[in-house]
Amino acid sequence: IAGSGHQFKKGVIRPIGAPPTYPSAQEEITILSSYIRNTPPIFQYFDINNEEINILPARLKDTKLMKVYLVINSNPERPPQDFGLESFVQLRNLKTEQTE
Repeated sequence: IAGSGHQFKKGVIRPIGAPPTYPSAQEEITILSSYIRNTPPIFQYFDINNEEINILPARLKDTKLMKVYLVINSNPERPPQDFGLESFVQLRNLKTEQTE
């Protein structure tokens, strides 16, 4: 977010060819929100025991729950102060089977 005018952006690179390649020059960037003022991380990742995951290889493999937290303030020079938006996402494709 730093240097981007407080915009929260999403970049998508569509695969080309077979095997697929992802050329960065093909990235399409969309602004999802403006006025973002985050100091805490926007994304946090948790394992099956709701313990936060900070190590990248484990994060890719063990994430079961994701927290999204945005701090928004359209004009920090006047009230109201920052507004926090928080949501949790449980990844469906990582559902674990229960044993009897």
